[in-house]
Amino acid sequence: MNLVRRNLVANLVGSAYTPLVTLVCVPIYKGMLGTEAWGLVGFFVTLYAVVAQFGTGLNQALNRELSRLSALGNASRQMRDTVRSLELVYWLLAATAGLLVFFGAPLIGHYWVSAEDLSPDLITRSVMLMGLTLAFQFPCAFYGGGLIGLQRQTLLAAVNIVMNSVRFLGAVGVLWWVSPTIHAFFLWQAAASGAHAVVLAVCVWRSLPRADGRPTLQRTILRALWRFVLGASGIALASLGLTQLDKVLLSHLLTLEDYGYYMLAHMAAIGLYVVTGAVYTAFLPQFTQRVSLNEQPQLVEQYHLGCQVMAVLVLSAAATAAVFSRELLLVWIGDPTTVERAHLVLSLLLIGNALNGLMNMPYALQLANGCTSIALTMNLVAMIAMMPLIVVMTIFLGPVGAACVWVLLNVFYMLVGTHITHRRFLPGQSRRWAIHDVLTPMAAAVAVAWLARLVAPTDLDRWQMVPWLAAAGAACLTATALATSSVRRAILLRLRPPTRRTS
Repeated sequence: MNLVRRNLVANLVGSAYTPLVTLVCVPIYKGMLGTEAWGLVGFFVTLYAVVAQFGTGLNQALNRELSRLSALGNASRQMRDTVRSLELVYWLLAATAGLLVFFGAPLIGHYWVSAEDLSPDLITRSVMLMGLTLAFQFPCAFYGGGLIGLQRQTLLAAVNIVMNSVRFLGAVGVLWWVSPTIHAFFLWQAAASGAHAVVLAVCVWRSLPRADGRPTLQRTILRALWRFVLGASGIALASLGLTQLDKVLLSHLLTLEDYGYYMLAHMAAIGLYVVTGAVYTAFLPQFTQRVSLNEQPQLVEQYHLGCQVMAVLVLSAAATAAVFSRELLLVWIGDPTTVERAHLVLSLLLIGNALNGLMNMPYALQLANGCTSIALTMNLVAMIAMMPLIVVMTIFLGPVGAACVWVLLNVFYMLVGTHITHRRFLPGQSRRWAIHDVLTPMAAAVAVAWLARLVAPTDLDRWQMVPWLAAAGAACLTATALATSSVRRAILLRLRPPTRRTS
């Protein structure tokens, strides 16, 4: 439990730091580069988000294999050969992606991206630098997966904080003191990303147990993992389609003004994924080790603890933010018109994201058992059903209808996906999961958040509402934690004074 708690705290800190430093640096970048050059940065972010999904299968495979082998013991040589085999494939994939972007830069610069002030040649050179940056940034996720599998998540968080500070804050210095150009920006990003990848690679190799001989590429390892890699990659690509499908359709179905309000609510709601990812990353290696050692009773208890930790953190945050969506938007944006047009969409997206977050523990259980077919099938079915639902609901209800589809989709996931997962890997646990891991903390979170809504003062201005929201969130978190048996037990054990030894 101490290791899980330490990893969870490290993941929360590491996951929260990058959005915070980005929040600080983005206005500076935009002001110094100009709107069109900043648009190229946005293009790169989107490009990387799409391309990175193709490496997810290898990341997950390395994570799972290192977790499994470290639990078995006497597998140091196999661990090192696994890293080397997957590492070579990953760097080949990174180089291929970088070269495709590099040689495709003239097409992008002259025919895809349209600009008024930036010339096509300047855009082309910028995209070439994007290819270089992509090739170096791509492997960072791979080595991060290795450190997660080795249970070195505190080290990973520390490295990411330092290197992301170098990457983001260093770019401010380059633009300020060297050259306020998009070329200087991407040159720095490429150099910082390369350094980040090297540091993470060194950390992974030094964290591996020692073994005789040099690690080598083993085709038998690749043959044993290729099904899992393809399945995990398919899940990542299908998830990308699911999370982006509504934005693509709504850009056509809604007016530009309504689409802007929807995207604003979406940007606010995705903050919940910081918590979701941190909990998922902390528990996945633990599940994998329990499965590898065939420790079914311990897996059951650890699984329910993970589900309850996820519920406590996600549901308390989502319930508070959904109930106080007006106030949150007013504090963030300050525009009453925006608040009125976007607050209901934000509440619905938060509910959908919270339900999606609860599904991360069953998904982690699937991956720990080497199963990718359940999630892949569910995602493909959801994509087919989601498209007509979004069109119909948006026609009748506008942005609110599209947000309702996201809620309905995740209700479907919870009712069907978890039942299939528990029946296959933890028979007899569906009832306990539903009552103790979901419904009980959900009832506590909603009840306390709604009570806070009823007693909230109505005469507070924009900034006076901040401490009230913080107090409501803290009360909701406390009530939800005390309502869940496993989390409550862990807290009480932590608070209990140590027993004194008698001589």
